[in-house]
Amino acid sequence: MLERLGALLSLALVPALGAPFGAAIAQPAANVDVIAGAPVYDPAGDLVGPVESVSGGNAVIGLDGGPIALPVTSFGKGEKGLLISVSRAELVAARDKAANAQANAVEAAVQPGAEVRGVNGATVLATVKQVDADGVIVSTPASDVKLPRGAFFLSPSGLAISFSPAQFADALKQAAEGRAKVEAAVASALKPGVTVHSAKGSQILGTVKSVDRETVTLATDQGDVPVARSAFIMSPKGLAAAYTAEQFADAVAATSEDGATASDKTQKSAQ
Repeated sequence: MLERLGALLSLALVPALGAPFGAAIAQPAANVDVIAGAPVYDPAGDLVGPVESVSGGNAVIGLDGGPIALPVTSFGKGEKGLLISVSRAELVAARDKAANAQANAVEAAVQPGAEVRGVNGATVLATVKQVDADGVIVSTPASDVKLPRGAFFLSPSGLAISFSPAQFADALKQAAEGRAKVEAAVASALKPGVTVHSAKGSQILGTVKSVDRETVTLATDQGDVPVARSAFIMSPKGLAAAYTAEQFADAVAATSEDGATASDKTQKSAQ
């Protein structure tokens, strides 16, 4: 959900370096035209990369393995074009060190109960509820939503994501509309006799035998299996349950032991 967050990450997620990478070389920075597309060279004359963007006094240089941001005052003018005072190898090493430090700091900050602010750091948009291997669930006044781990960064005000309050509200609205459509499709499809596939639709788990408000009973080769209604989704093949055939088989085996629903057992085994 909200996958487009990853595409909207801004300069705040680009490692930024200052001193000792801030000295212009050939002439005062005020006379250097740092613009997008300009090539940047190191003291040996090797191409570092192009300037990708300029914003807020920083210029983002494109490098293999990820961009890096330098103050515009770091640039001088050489014979070939823009010039910086460190080698490309030193810049890459500094970029990687800064990125690792930033990632470690974010990892430490993304904890249940932590406030999540918007891109400008002024407005609290959500609170971290749960941290999973594949994402972070945050609570908002409207609903809970899972965000990719890479969506988070540290602003001067604390943990943040690259969304303004208006952008985040719009994304939540779109996500809610998407959920409503899926829920309506699932409700329409949950009829006795309908085939239920695995999460990606590649395998058949069983057929719907009966449906009530909380539980759907599936007829399977191993017998009738109760599954929480909330576990159902729509796949390319139609009605599906939100786990793989292997997870479902494990849940069915566990169900026979104590009578818990298949989805409850699957969720416990995933924790």
